[in-house]
Amino acid sequence: MAVVIISTTGDVDGEWSDAVQPILVAPGAIDELDIRWPPFYVLVDPRAGRVITEGVVLGPAQVASEIAPYLAPS
Repeated sequence: MAVVIISTTGDVDGEWSDAVQPILVAPGAIDELDIRWPPFYVLVDPRAGRVITEGVVLGPAQVASEIAPYLAPS
């Protein structure tokens, strides 16, 4: 499964310099997904059009470990 990171703002502080996944800047995405309190992450299945899992962002490694089971091949 391909992973695309969506952010509402650009990388003004250079935090994405080591990013492994593509990052799409989409200012309206949070509103469209009805996410109300950042810093949340949401893993969406684009084919089914549904949220698979979500959580609070504490750091990149934490998010990666939490979504890994959902990205593993079946």
